Amino acid sequence: MLSGYEVIGVPDAANAQQQQSKPSGFSCLACHLRFVDLSEMKEHYKSDLHKQNILRRTENYQPLSEQQLAERELSAASSTQRARTKGRKEKKRYGCGTCGKSFSSQKAYDQHIKASGHAPMPAKVIEGEKHPDVPRHTDKDLEGLEDFDMSDDEWVDAMYDEEAYLELMATRDPIAETRCLFCPEEFETKDAARHHMTHCHGFHVADEPYCSDKEGLFDFLSKKVGQGHFCVYCGRVFKQLKDVQQHMVGKHHCRMRYRDDLDYEEYEHFYDYERKNEAMDRAQLHVKHTGELVLGNGRTVGTREYRNVYRQALRITAPGADELAARQESALVQREAGIARMKRDAMDDLVRQKHMNRAQLAFEVRAHKLQTYKRLYK
Repeated sequence: MLSGYEVIGVPDAANAQQQQSKPSGFSCLACHLRFVDLSEMKEHYKSDLHKQNILRRTENYQPLSEQQLAERELSAASSTQRARTKGRKEKKRYGCGTCGKSFSSQKAYDQHIKASGHAPMPAKVIEGEKHPDVPRHTDKDLEGLEDFDMSDDEWVDAMYDEEAYLELMATRDPIAETRCLFCPEEFETKDAARHHMTHCHGFHVADEPYCSDKEGLFDFLSKKVGQGHFCVYCGRVFKQLKDVQQHMVGKHHCRMRYRDDLDYEEYEHFYDYERKNEAMDRAQLHVKHTGELVLGNGRTVGTREYRNVYRQALRITAPGADELAARQESALVQREAGIARMKRDAMDDLVRQKHMNRAQLAFEVRAHKLQTYKRLYK
């Protein structure tokens, strides 16, 4: 209970006289409390108890005491703590003792041991979602691509022991040259198979004009997909051939990844870029006295120091422009002279009309003037 106030209640017969003798003081109608002085009541108005009782009074509920409010706050804090504890419930993960990979289920761990050839060791149970000793594999090559549903036991990460995986690849056969790399379709000739891969799966040889060994490139890709079960774009390894084919079709990975230095080292034996460099060297380059470089196709490359000059938009004088300007000037002079002559003729007409009006008036006055003699009327 807060000090300095008391609960307002109905006085009984024993202390009715004592209650009447006490001064009334200050009262809070929302909390049913009485205070001795004004400062205590002001402090009470700032408390959480008063705020809660104000809200309860608007809903026609009974006010709470300080003890009841404390119990409710403690109950709410306990509920929040239980919810947080339930949300942080840890799940078990299984770690491989050979390569350090972690798996979410015992089935995925057993599949990893069977496919990778690692020595079967007691599975290390990892508590929690993260563990500093067991790195988790992330695949950045597939960021931004559409989702492709595939369970954990259908694919295997390419983090095996290299010698064990090479032995596993030796037991598999490459894809025949008359078969498609991305589906089980088989054709009579290799040209028909490659035509199918181009028009049905959108596969194209990167930098085809500079590919010096196309047959060797297709043989390498057939071994990469058939024996290694590698995706030709992202490099992910799968357990079965149909799984990697479904992955490439579903993820639109039916194309060569040929963008960085690592990809160039993988395919450099099948390309010859010396022809491209020789063709560029054969192009005759000419440098003008102004420092401009004339390329082999006739285009000109300017120097940076003259960039302000190149940005200017100068008008090119067309042939016959002087003659056209002279004709326009002559026409303008003639037009101005004609306007002056028209003004002068109009003024002359006005003066002539004025004289004619004056002569007409004099003639009419003489013709219609009154008789000077006296006329007699009968």
